[in-house]
Formats: sequence, C-alpha cells, structure tokens
Amino acid sequence: MQLKGGRYSIFKFAVYGDDIIHNTTHGALTPFTGVGTNVLTFPGTAASTNVSTWNRFDYSVQHKNVGGFAEGQATPDSPFYLRIQTNRKTSEGIRPLGAAQTSPGGPSVELPVPIDWTTTDVSGEMGYSSRKMHLAVSYLYSKFENDKEFLSWRNPFVTTGPSTEMSTIAADNKLERLALNGVLRGLWLDSTLAIRGVRTKVSSDFPIAPTFLSISGTTGANRLANASRSNFEGEVLNESVSAAFNSHIAKGWDSKVYYNWYKRENESGEVVFTPGGPGSGGNCDLSPTGASLTTCTTEFLRFEKKNAGLEVYHRVNADNRFAVGYDYLDTERERVDFNRSKEQKGWLEWKSRSLEFADLRVKYQHMNRTSEFLLASPTPSFDSLVYRFDAAPVDRDTLKITLDANPAPLLDVGGEIIYKVNRYGETQLGRTKDERQELNLSASYGDMKVFRVSAFADVEYTQYDSSHWTGAITSYPNAVPNNIYPWQSKVKDRNWLLGVAGQGYVSERLRLYGSYIWTKANGEVDFAAPSYAFAQPIDQYDNFRKQTLNVKGIYAATKQVDVTLGAAYEKYTYSDIQMNDYIYNVRTGTNQGFLSGAYAFPNYRASIVYATVSYRF
Repeated sequence: MQLKGGRYSIFKFAVYGDDIIHNTTHGALTPFTGVGTNVLTFPGTAASTNVSTWNRFDYSVQHKNVGGFAEGQATPDSPFYLRIQTNRKTSEGIRPLGAAQTSPGGPSVELPVPIDWTTTDVSGEMGYSSRKMHLAVSYLYSKFENDKEFLSWRNPFVTTGPSTEMSTIAADNKLERLALNGVLRGLWLDSTLAIRGVRTKVSSDFPIAPTFLSISGTTGANRLANASRSNFEGEVLNESVSAAFNSHIAKGWDSKVYYNWYKRENESGEVVFTPGGPGSGGNCDLSPTGASLTTCTTEFLRFEKKNAGLEVYHRVNADNRFAVGYDYLDTERERVDFNRSKEQKGWLEWKSRSLEFADLRVKYQHMNRTSEFLLASPTPSFDSLVYRFDAAPVDRDTLKITLDANPAPLLDVGGEIIYKVNRYGETQLGRTKDERQELNLSASYGDMKVFRVSAFADVEYTQYDSSHWTGAITSYPNAVPNNIYPWQSKVKDRNWLLGVAGQGYVSERLRLYGSYIWTKANGEVDFAAPSYAFAQPIDQYDNFRKQTLNVKGIYAATKQVDVTLGAAYEKYTYSDIQMNDYIYNVRTGTNQGFLSGAYAFPNYRASIVYATVSYRF
C-alpha cells in the first residue's frame, strides 16, 4: 500500500507498507526438534535415519516493510531543498544453514535457522540546486537487530560426551554513511565537473564462545578456545572519492576524464585463539607450507582500488561518431596468493546513422590484467600451481555490434551480437578460458495510441574451460597411471528466450495488455582425462524451462479512479543431476549426512489473479 502526494514545486511526500512472503521450500524435513527456535536437538542417542519419523516444516520468511519520505523547499524558485526518509523492515521465518559435522569433507547437516531480524533506516539530504550548480550532503543511519544471533544444535556424529555445536546466524550491527555530492556546470570549454565522496562505517560486537566442540572418533569434548578477548568488536570503514570532468574541446570533439578511489579498512579487534584443555584440534594450517599452528588469528579483508580513465569522442559529421577510451585500475589487497593486480582497458567505438532507416554501433574492447603471485615455488604444490580466476592474469576481448532500424512506418527492428572471451594464459591449474556468445533480436509494430505488438528472442552460449590434477602433486606434470593424472573440464550453458507482448485501446477508457515469455537453459559438462580415469560427460547439469503468461486490463472509471484486473500463469521445470532422485539421509561410506530438502524440488505452477485501484486527488 502506498499513499503519495504533495504540491508541485513545493513539497512531496509518501508513506508505504509492503508485506512480502518469500517461500523457499514447502514440506522440508528434519530429524531435529525445536524448529523455529535457536536450539535444535533430537531424541535418543543418535539422530534417526528413518525419514518417515522426521518433522515437517516450511522454509519461508515474511518481510514487513513500512516507511515514508518527505521532500520540500521554501518557495518554487528556491534552490535549497531538504529530504528526509525513514524505513523499518522486519523479517521472520526459517532459512537453511549448511554445517559440517566433522572436518570439511566429512558428513554434513542441513539446519533450519530461525530468522527474527529488524532493520531501521533513517536518512536525510540537504542540498542546493541551480542551473549552474548542485551541492548536496546526505547522512544515513541504519541499525540491524537480531533476537537470535546464535544457533545451538546437537551434532549427530557424536554419540558419547558433549555434542552441542554453536553456529553464528547474524550479529547486531549498525551502519553510518556520510556522502557529499557536487556538480559544477558551464565551466571552461563548456565543461561539467562532478565530484562525490562517501564514508561508510559498519560496526558490530558479539561475545566469543569460551569453548568449541572437539570430536575424537564419535566422542565429543568441550575444548577451551582461550580467546585473547571475550568479545569480538568489529569495525569496517569504506571510503571512496569519484571525480569526472566532461568537456567540449572543440567543434565535433568531446572528452571525459575521470578518477575513482576506493579503500576498505578493517579496524576490527584482532582475536588470537590458543586452544587447550580436553579434546584436540582447533589448530590452523598456514598456507602455503601447510604447517599446523598452535594458535589461530583473525584474518581481515583490506583492499584499495585506484581507477583512472580518459574518453574522447569525435563527431566526423552528422551521421558518424568515433570514440576511443583508456581505463587503468590498480588493486592492492591482503591475500595469500595475489596481493596486487593491474588492469588496462582500451576500447574503440563507431556510431553511424549513414543508413536512412537504421543506426549502427560497433564497439571493441581489450583488457589485460597482470597480477603479482606470492606463492610461486620451484617445488610443485597445489598452492604454487592453482590460480584463482578472479585475480589471475587474463586477456579479455569483447566485441559488441548493435543495429536499430525503422524499415517501414510503425515498424521497428533491432539486433545485437556480443562476443566475449577471457584467456588465462599463465594459469596451470584452474580456469584457463571462458567464452560467451549472445544474439538478441527484437521487433515491434503498431501505434502506441491504438495498438502495438512486440516480439523478441535471445540466444546465449557460454563455456568455461579449466585444468585440474588428481592425486599427489609432487610428480607434476608427470602422471602416474590410475591414481595421479591431469584432467580437463568444459562447463557449457545454452540459453534461449522467446517472448511476445501486445497492448491496445479497446475504447477511450479501456486498455488491454498481454505478454508471453518462454525460457530454456541446458547445461552440460565434458571431461577429458586419461582412459584409465573413465571420465564420463554430465548432460543433466542445471537444465530448466519456464513459461510465463500475463494479461491485464485497465479501466478508467473516472478521471480520478483507475481499476486494474489481471491474471498471470507461470510454469517452471528444473532438472539437475545433483538434485534428481533426492536423498534426505544421504550416506557416503561411514559418513551419515542429514539434508532437509532445501531448494530440492523447485518445479512449480503458479496461477495469480489480482486487482488494484488507484485514486488521484
């Protein structure tokens, strides 16, 4: 529901309320009792593997959002304005959480986590706006509160001794953001200067558990964490400055120079854990040596980005314009593999209206990223050979061709071709290449005042190539038949989309709208490996189809009242080898896992009928 109004050039306001129910999974199952609370357990000495005895529940979260804003100025001609906005959102329900029963790689468990969140936002903006200048300062305060910050659950793997685990759900926190904006127009060379600075601080604190569950065999013990402080005090500071200078250099020549700086600092209190007491474990593995340390220390994420660029546009004549651009990005980060990356992008673009009935645009871009790798070693190890693709050196080429045409009265057609390829030339193990090809077509016919019909189609193909290694890495790159060898993977996705839409006036008061969209995606994985590996392709990898039909009519009952009546139908089918023949009490060897069915059965049919009334006064 929303109520908005105001007086032209003086003030405007709105108050609103939204209730949204997000249903994730109906009829989920769990052997735990206490669903909906932050304490989960099960009867007896072991969790039941008999699914018929499990408890049924729904993964669902209800969001309630209320708020409003007001904005005004003293007189219609006043350049000063003030805007105030507030919002309060509550979320209640149950969401899934995956947890390991023992060390990663062992049995897992899917837990129903209670959600009881409240977020309150208050913001204000004050500014000065004229034809030559715009200046504004704004402030946002946001507070997040969670009535259930921790989840206590009984570990099914433990049959004797203490068996209670504790998982963090979400901690109370607050956010403060101060932003300054400035735009100056009509400068030298008919230039415009835009500057923006933002400072955001997020802070939080919560108690550190004095013990953690240590497991030996199937026996549990409460091992002392011996944290260096009893509370974790978190504080993350994000600062950014952006500036852009647009100029009209000379007749037919325009330019843009920009600079962006972003820094993230983590000022949280460092915590050192020195595990002791009953049980064992809690040590840390130091990459890349793999040495086991007797203490664990908080690792913080910090990074800084410096980005600058130049763009030049030249209009040769009324029908043709050329553009060239250069962009430089320097990223420094705290990370064990790549601590610094440098990206350089160069692009060329040509826009033409030479054809009487069509506009053409062609753009080519090349990007090169170099990164400093800290783990290089003459002795092969997984850490020294694996390059994570998000920071690995890469060469990227992108080509985009767009055509918009009006070949006949009332007829518009369009097309777009996109080709993009990333080559990770220095990567030995990891992603070595990815490629994307896309074709978009669209057409529409008619007069908006009477009727109009549109159709569109999209085909997209993506492929991700990667190299891997099975077994000990000491013999790399020489394989040892049957247990140590290289293999390659190609993940392929093909997507199709077709749609048609129409609208028209039945009378001066009645308008009709309708649309139909069909979507299909097929995924598969091809493997290449020595014959003794018996690699087989996966052709049931993330396939889905969706059909959506929408129809509605809008009737102008009076000059102030509009009545809308509509209906929608949607059908979704999904198939994935990871989800087909779903097993709740999955068992691998001696490892007993417990799943709940979260996201397991996504197929659905939805039929919706709705009505809305709009009143203007």
